[in-house]
Amino acid sequence: MSEKKNKALIFGITANYAFALGNVFLGLKKHCKKIDFDIFVYHQNLKDSDKEILNSILECNFIEYSFPQIKKIMDETGSIWLRKFSELAYSRYEGFDLIKNYQKLAWLDGDILIQQDIQSLFDICDKD
Repeated sequence: MSEKKNKALIFGITANYAFALGNVFLGLKKHCKKIDFDIFVYHQNLKDSDKEILNSILECNFIEYSFPQIKKIMDETGSIWLRKFSELAYSRYEGFDLIKNYQKLAWLDGDILIQQDIQSLFDICDKD
């Protein structure tokens, strides 16, 4: 088995939130002493030009997200609760696939304001 990478940050955005993620990236770049984590962005319909801009701020991996089964599940269950969320809301669970390759993962919303170094987020669950 290959050795796991250390850390990754995960985001999920729709195309209209590219500007917000850009702001998050600028905050990470400004406040983090070192960027020693990989960044994954699950998205729907993000323009190539927005990907280029985001990648120019911080290098990241873009993954087009789709969850076609959700429509079938909603139809079969008739659940009104599932209809209250966008398909992209379920992208956060994709982090479970990344656990195979990373020791630590953190999901951050794409519309937050970074005001200090976030490295300590990765240490929250460490035991002394």
